[in-house]
Formats: sequence, C-alpha cells, structure tokens
Amino acid sequence: RIAPPEGLGGELVPLPSLDQSDQYLKLALTDVLGSQIVTDMLAETDLIARIVATVDNLSRDHVAERIRPFDRLDSSFDAEITSNNIEFTISPDSYRRYDLLVDIVTNANLKELTKIYGRFYPLFQKAYIDLGYPNAYFNDRMVTVIDHLLATPEVQDPIRLVRSHVLYEFADMDLESLSSGQKLLIRLGNEHATRIKATLSKLRLLIADKNAGT
Repeated sequence: RIAPPEGLGGELVPLPSLDQSDQYLKLALTDVLGSQIVTDMLAETDLIARIVATVDNLSRDHVAERIRPFDRLDSSFDAEITSNNIEFTISPDSYRRYDLLVDIVTNANLKELTKIYGRFYPLFQKAYIDLGYPNAYFNDRMVTVIDHLLATPEVQDPIRLVRSHVLYEFADMDLESLSSGQKLLIRLGNEHATRIKATLSKLRLLIADKNAGT
C-alpha cells in the first residue's frame, strides 16, 4: 500500500466539515489555477465527494454524470462522416474545444495543487470512507488510477467511430473496451492526451514518492 505522503493527512489549519467545504476548495483552486473559468465549471455542491467518486470510477466502464465534478463544456462533441457513410471520425473541432482547459491544467503549479490536496486530504479521505472504503486510503486509489490512465494507448488520427444508437462508439473494439478514463483521454486527442499524461506523471511523484512502499 502507498500511504498518504508526508503532509497528506494532517490538518495544519481547521477544516470545514465535508458538506461545507465546496466554496473553500473552489477559492483555493482559483488562487492556484489563476483562472475563474475552471472553478466556474466545478459543481456547486458535494465537490470533494464528486471528485472522489469520479476518480474511483475512471478505471471502470462508466462515470455517471450525476457524480462528475465538472459541468459539460459549452461546445458539443463533433464527428465527421466518412466516405462510406457508415463510420465517422472525431472532428478536429472536438479536440480544440479542450484547448483552454488542457492549457490551464498542464500549466498549473502542481506543487501548490498538491498542497491544497494535502490541506483538504482529511475530507477526501472521509468522502472515500463514505463511498464504502473504510479500510483504505484514497491516496492509494488516486495513485492506482493515475497509473491506469498513464497506460492509455496512444491513438493516431483518424479515430474511427460508429453510431449504432444515440451515442458514438469507437469502431475499434479494443478501444471501445477501455475504461471510461482511458476513453476520455483518447477523446481529448493525442496531443492533449500526451500533455495530460506528462502532468499526471509529475503529480504522481508529488503525491506518492515520499512514502512509497510504506
């Protein structure tokens, strides 16, 4: 097990209760990210519980919309039909709608974000216990999920899709069988996914390296 690294688990300042923590966390994130855009997209209620539940589900088949910590993007997913009129490909416009968000996340001060994570860690841990894991560390789960996302295959354009029902699916069944988190990375586009993976690798070191193996 990877225990919470040094500084992730002790309260240096009094914390609000879990159900009163939303605005405190939003203010802290706004200070570090330097952008109101991201925090405006964050859920108004149960933010930490939503983050914990989403992280826990990223390595699984589906993340329910009701537990996601972010609102939907203003622009919608876009696909282009291919010459056979059966398959589609992801449009470059779909990748571009993530440009600003990816820029903010990948340029963020990860050391400061880790400090926020450490400050609020007791609440993340409580939310994880409430989710049904009384004998586990949320930080363990975070590291495991990061490793899972880093294992996402690199997929080059064009990415083929089919639409047998309302929603698009990957035409390649190997891609369609991936987890919700890995498919999300692929939908970002390879350039964005590469940048997000690099950021996740750095974050992993910050939250796991100090006490790795304890």
